[in-house]
Amino acid sequence: MNRRYIYILLVILSFVLTGCGSVKYTTESKKLTRAGYVEYDSRYITVGVVQTGSESGRGTSNTDDFIYEFSDSNGYNLICVDSNSDIDRQIKAVYDLIAQQVDYIIIEPITKNGWEDVLKEAHANRIPVIIVGNEIDADESLYECLIGSGYYEEGVSAAKWLESYIKERGWEDEEINIALIEGTENDSITAGRTAGIMSVIDNHSKWKVVDSEYGNFKQNEGYNAMSRILDKNNEIHVLIVEGSTMTIGAMNSMRNHDVSYGVDGDIITISFDVTQAILKKLTKGSLVACVEHNPFVAKVCSNIIQELKEDKKIDKVQYIDENIITYRNASDYVKSHMY
Repeated sequence: MNRRYIYILLVILSFVLTGCGSVKYTTESKKLTRAGYVEYDSRYITVGVVQTGSESGRGTSNTDDFIYEFSDSNGYNLICVDSNSDIDRQIKAVYDLIAQQVDYIIIEPITKNGWEDVLKEAHANRIPVIIVGNEIDADESLYECLIGSGYYEEGVSAAKWLESYIKERGWEDEEINIALIEGTENDSITAGRTAGIMSVIDNHSKWKVVDSEYGNFKQNEGYNAMSRILDKNNEIHVLIVEGSTMTIGAMNSMRNHDVSYGVDGDIITISFDVTQAILKKLTKGSLVACVEHNPFVAKVCSNIIQELKEDKKIDKVQYIDENIITYRNASDYVKSHMY
């Protein structure tokens, strides 16, 4: 096959993978596509975004938000990499972006650990890095700022809402057995949410976490985690799941085990990450409450990049506003909720 046809094939493949405009969006799971095909233009700011994955509605909305904000019409050339929840792939993608000498790198870290070396490399190459979502264990001087959720505060909000719900039901003097499906081990979302939840639970002598499993933010693993919990025959009054896709899986497991849940069921269900699928569960009462995890951070990132270009001082940590939505007010959000 001659070089001309190889080039045409690469162009077609690039178009299929990106799905929109000039964005380079990599989703292939085995081989990390080098973005060497990117055509640089001095008129544009080249930004590399390394995401965790797009397996959920929130993840897709997060991707779309970056594509919309970092468009060529806004003065950007965007390289967007889906890490498929693989930390090794994610770090390799950052090294790739450094080698290409992009102008800025935005990272949504899967885990807290393992970032020091690659951040040092970016720093040595004078490429500013913005961390989105997860906190990381690395020298703060190696990145410009952290934009994200207060995961600890999210956990506190969920448990405080449970506190008020139990009081409303008149169950303050009863033993409350709680099962917890966490996200990913050593992940800052998981660590923050769990710590926030436990800070409230520990204040109640009659509240007890009877079981805890990891679901890795995936539906099938949420199903398996809940199945393991139910197979132990523990009496459970409350289930708190630290992610929307895991919640769907856990609900499927409870249904297959003939366990009732939700507002009128035996198990009070609380989740995180409000998606359209979760809103439907809330409006039907199968889910009692859910803490929002806002995916729309691209505009904040863009503003920070503009401030960095102008050598303005920026706050090291910036949080996104988030709410808690319940079965009582979920219908108010259905039409306006964007993911």
